[in-house]
Amino acid sequence: MASSYLFVAVLCLGAILPDLSGATSPPVATCDPEQASAAADVVVRHINGHHKHGYKFRLAEVLSSNYQPLADNCVIDLQLKLSQTNCHVTNPQSYDRCEVSAPTDRGASATCNIRLSVTGGAANVLHYNCDTQADPNNSELSMICPDCPTLTPLDSEVGRTAVQAAVRKYNQETNHLTYFGLMEISKLTSYYIPAPNFGTMMGLEFAMVETVCSKDSRMVLEACSPRCPQRAHHVFCKTAYKITGGEVDDLKCEMYPAIDNTPLAEEPKCVLFHGSPEDEACHHQLTVHQKDVHQICPFTSPAA
Repeated sequence: MASSYLFVAVLCLGAILPDLSGATSPPVATCDPEQASAAADVVVRHINGHHKHGYKFRLAEVLSSNYQPLADNCVIDLQLKLSQTNCHVTNPQSYDRCEVSAPTDRGASATCNIRLSVTGGAANVLHYNCDTQADPNNSELSMICPDCPTLTPLDSEVGRTAVQAAVRKYNQETNHLTYFGLMEISKLTSYYIPAPNFGTMMGLEFAMVETVCSKDSRMVLEACSPRCPQRAHHVFCKTAYKITGGEVDDLKCEMYPAIDNTPLAEEPKCVLFHGSPEDEACHHQLTVHQKDVHQICPFTSPAA
């Protein structure tokens, strides 16, 4: 298999300035029941702002809304359906400019129950809980597309072995001065290729984060600490892995620049979301645990 490497340095700083400069004006929620879509936009922006793994979501539908007037303010209860996009959370592009995953992309949808308050024209999301599911799931897709890739659990040992091989390949084939470590496995799919190149393949989508280790240091990659989110370049890659033979196909990657490049004498220490107390709290609060998609974590405002 060819070892050529495709690297797409999209979203360089100049390309992302329109999003960073607020080209899309933040919506304004009011206590007018006819403006439920504005309240929904506030919530979707909030959810994406707090979602630290997987992919960004877009509003698909306002399922219901209930307004409770309270003197000079109101409380709004919403039920929304959200659709997963193809933009990873590290992608600086605004969620409302991201394409929604097609059924064959093996995306997900979320049904969310949300409460927010509006006081003096300011909206505050109090809490939300979302049921995130693969959409369609493997059984549903097999009915209309038997040969389409099936979702594989994100904790698959084969999948982790494949992604680790892909991360090593990335570091070997690029001329970056620092190592990039695995941030997360974002999506795994399995499919079969018939003769003459027959074999079981695994589709890989994964995110990497810049570490503090220089390639000159010859440090073991697993021992390299990640840079903090604002100070790290991030890379999102897609590739395929042939399970028989353990071969990684060509990598198709996007790099996203660091937000803060201020020189420091010593980099601050940061931990990734996965395996953190925040991740553990999310896992504990979820009522249903889906293993093949990244679920939206429950949220409660400290002031709620």
